[in-house]
Amino acid sequence: MPDPRDDLYERIREDIASERGALAWIRARPTPLRAALLGALGFGGAVALIAAMRPESFTRPRTLGWAIGLTGAIAMTAVAMAALLRPVHADGWSPLRRRLVAAAIALGALGALTLAGDGSLGALGTGHCLMMGAVASLPTFVAALLLDRHPRRGALFAALSATLVGALTLQVMCRGRSLLHLVTEHFGVVLAGGLFYFSVAALLARVRR
Repeated sequence: MPDPRDDLYERIREDIASERGALAWIRARPTPLRAALLGALGFGGAVALIAAMRPESFTRPRTLGWAIGLTGAIAMTAVAMAALLRPVHADGWSPLRRRLVAAAIALGALGALTLAGDGSLGALGTGHCLMMGAVASLPTFVAALLLDRHPRRGALFAALSATLVGALTLQVMCRGRSLLHLVTEHFGVVLAGGLFYFSVAALLARVRR
């Protein structure tokens, strides 16, 4: 029976052989440092964007549901980032397990985002929030690709990390609190943006093979 460590060493040798220069240096940093860099870029960029476009978003009255929902969404984002940046030796997840974990994160984010609602059904939005969420998520997605050591296995969590940052930005900046708006626009960033980013990351990983 093959020793599992042999597969681990083989993957490490393949990764080292395929990377050179600055990208290899970035991905060689310790996991806590890579996590801190991605978190700082994601959350720091979101705060900077909110402050630049709508400073009053930080000071207007909030509901308890909004606070609980935002905390939950931040927790889901942190879990997605941790799954993305896990050490090489911890990469024992099967494709099915990765999909189940990603689905749990997405469903948790959906529940958290809708907690901020005011109880009304409302109407569909104009797509403005979707575009703003995409803008807010793009830097995190690029950073996730640069910091991820598992480009062939981390595409799903790179997409989730980025789009959850975009959704968090909308939760703070947007005044819309109807259920339809939160689901189609705020969570729509996670759903539509996640599918798009996942496709891009998977394609880039395939090209790198």
